[in-house]
Amino acid sequence: MGTDPSIRSYAAFEADFPEEGVVVAADGAEIPAGRPIAEHLRAALEAEGLSVSETYQHSFYGWAFDVRFGPVTVWCMLQCPDQWLLITEVPGRFIDRLFR
Repeated sequence: MGTDPSIRSYAAFEADFPEEGVVVAADGAEIPAGRPIAEHLRAALEAEGLSVSETYQHSFYGWAFDVRFGPVTVWCMLQCPDQWLLITEVPGRFIDRLFR
């Protein structure tokens, strides 16, 4: 069993959303840019009838949400190292994914 190399677990893109960049909160915590884009992606998936969690900050560099496709949950994380980068991952044990 091999992995199809045409299936990617990420997408790099540019977006024309008003952004203020990284914000430093009063307590010194960094709040990354990108929340409006993550919220837009989340709302678009939800509009398609998918079950989507709330958007939450992932560490100091991104925003994440979970999308449920039947029995499978896909973790999605948006960050901006240069271009916007949306990374997806199906959490779980490797052996379970092999036999799905």
